Amino acid sequence: MFRIMATAIRLFKNPSIISLLDHMGSGFFHALTLALLYRILPTNDIGHWVLYFSLVTVFEFIRYGMTTIPLVRFLAAEVSKKEKMAIMGSSWLVAIIYTLVIAVVISLIGLFIDPSNSYKLFFKWYPLYSVCVLPMHYCTARFQSQFRFISILFYRQLSILPLLSYVGFSTYHAIEINVTQVVLVHLFTVTFASVWAICFLSTGFSYLRSARKKIIKKIVGFGKFTSLSGMVNHALRNTDLLLIGLLMSSKELVVYSIPMKLIDIFEIMLAGLTAVAFPKMSACKDKHELARLFYFNVGVALVTLIPVLCICYWQADMFVALLAGNTYADDNQTTALFRVFLLYTGFLAVLRFSDVCIDSLNKPKYNFRKSYIMIGLNIIGDIIAIYIFDSLTGVAVVTFINILIGIYLSFLYLKRISDITFLGLIGFWVDFMKSHKQSIFS
Repeated sequence: MFRIMATAIRLFKNPSIISLLDHMGSGFFHALTLALLYRILPTNDIGHWVLYFSLVTVFEFIRYGMTTIPLVRFLAAEVSKKEKMAIMGSSWLVAIIYTLVIAVVISLIGLFIDPSNSYKLFFKWYPLYSVCVLPMHYCTARFQSQFRFISILFYRQLSILPLLSYVGFSTYHAIEINVTQVVLVHLFTVTFASVWAICFLSTGFSYLRSARKKIIKKIVGFGKFTSLSGMVNHALRNTDLLLIGLLMSSKELVVYSIPMKLIDIFEIMLAGLTAVAFPKMSACKDKHELARLFYFNVGVALVTLIPVLCICYWQADMFVALLAGNTYADDNQTTALFRVFLLYTGFLAVLRFSDVCIDSLNKPKYNFRKSYIMIGLNIIGDIIAIYIFDSLTGVAVVTFINILIGIYLSFLYLKRISDITFLGLIGFWVDFMKSHKQSIFS
């Protein structure tokens, strides 16, 4: 009994486990909040909320690439306290200027948007949201570079659970609410988390006076590629749905979107694992040690994912039914698509860790090049699959092939700038299994 408890305690001290729980928990609470909103908000309001939240996510994703990824990369790589203060201050200055410019531009555009327009909510409230959430983002980025994933879990849930509580309370007591109230509560929750971070001096804002021109140029130079890569990757994920929506029927669009939503679970798991790997790789000075770290993390991700993927493949119809109901589970096409998606998810793990490794080597331009090659090939492949074969499975297969191309390009770039190769990955795990054979199979 005590051995089991000791093992459990060790597991929950592991940064990868904590990060995984954080991302899985955040994804689950967001999904639960949305499920409750579907039941309590009027149809028009739920549409406005989904549009508002989607646009907020896109703009935050771009800012994350411009400010947070460079911050984690350079903080993790530095050992000098003075340099870390300069990096923190310089990053804060970049973020403040970027946020104010975006907030002013969006506010000015909002003045010309009709009040009845679905986008009005975003143009009205996002400028304030972008300012209020900034301290919390910097707090979690700083903790990520220090491997304080328990603290990240606390702050992230602090910014999510109040909205879920409000929506859950309103649903339980059948209280009528509208989308503006939901947006204001959402704004309050992130503001509360940011104020908490400021009060406990966790944001690094006081280092603003340590900002240096040279470091600002370095952050902007790195951030422009990571933000562009983020935009292209986001577009890549939505290209399939966009082209299906344009060239096929709405029913086929819904059928294709169901397995994509299910695969998001694995994307969340990978985000949790790569969040830990990124600062570790960034701090690595030795190329051989970096290669070993990369190989080990990819292997651990695959060992974590493959059993879950096998269960999902075996019970694909059950998982489709859980998300979308028996109507779609009985449709063999939806289940078949989900199985194709599951086949490429293991390869997706290799792609995501190679992205992180390339960024940690301070070469984000390679990820950007790879992203726009992939989106170009994906568009051409999707059009062929839809126009010539009229096949949703063909669209999924194109995505699978595209991920393999992305992996090939990743290893091509990694070979140029490091000792990492695909054969090296295979060799590392063959040697690992040989050396640990007795302990694994005993």
